[in-house]
Amino acid sequence: RDAKGQYLFDLLCHHLNLLEKDYFGIRFVDPDKQRHWLEFTKSVVKQMRAQPPFTMCFRVKFYPTDPAALKEEITR
Repeated sequence: RDAKGQYLFDLLCHHLNLLEKDYFGIRFVDPDKQRHWLEFTKSVVKQMRAQPPFTMCFRVKFYPTDPAALKEEITR
């Protein structure tokens, strides 16, 4: 119930077997249709203004300047 955003993100990355996590994040839309990035240091539930079930999306947050430098195929 008090899980932080980092816990959810790490769980998702582990499920995807993703090591290069720095480029990704979790995004959600609030009841006013505003998009927000999930903050990893805060409780997930406290960031949600809507009622469950919550809809979140795993998204690219940063694009590297040189994609060829990425080590994992899944990250590319």
